[in-house]
Amino acid sequence: MSGRSISVRVPISPYRRAFGWLLLFAILTAASSQGPAESASADEYEIRAAMLMNLTKFIDWPAWKLDASHPQFLICILGPDPIGPAADRYLLNTTAGGKPVQVKHLTSADGAESCHILYVDISERKMLDRITPELAKNGVLVASERSNSVSPNQVIGLPAVDEHVHIDINLTAAERSGLTISSKLLRLATVSH
Repeated sequence: MSGRSISVRVPISPYRRAFGWLLLFAILTAASSQGPAESASADEYEIRAAMLMNLTKFIDWPAWKLDASHPQFLICILGPDPIGPAADRYLLNTTAGGKPVQVKHLTSADGAESCHILYVDISERKMLDRITPELAKNGVLVASERSNSVSPNQVIGLPAVDEHVHIDINLTAAERSGLTISSKLLRLATVSH
């Protein structure tokens, strides 16, 4: 299956338009909360944080990952990535999978297997390669700002290309983690196997 790269600013089909409106709302919310002196790179991290939350609406986790032994939906951030402050703003007081979202900041991979989503800072790439197989066994969606061509073991990449944040999805990594990704999301993304 060949991949298509679609900018989040260009919804084309009805599915893309619906997802695009969700993202546009999140982006506009981010822009309205920024001061005029914030940089374009801050916008990029705001968009990624909003996308993480919106992606949860189009992905199903294994039933055991959403059972009573997991009282919260954990979105974890590994490393010093600037997405952290934006994630705190966008993800707190929200729900995913019928559970309240909690943002957890990690300085090491200890405890990452309890996360539903693990967003990995670019500085933690070597650690990511070591821990990805264990995370897949535990139903963790691994994401970063790198494309899947650079980090082939992650499920979702959110790279910036031509000043737009794109969605890369690795279907093989998603299957290894027991994740089911909606065809609506797949139509928006660059898909690899």
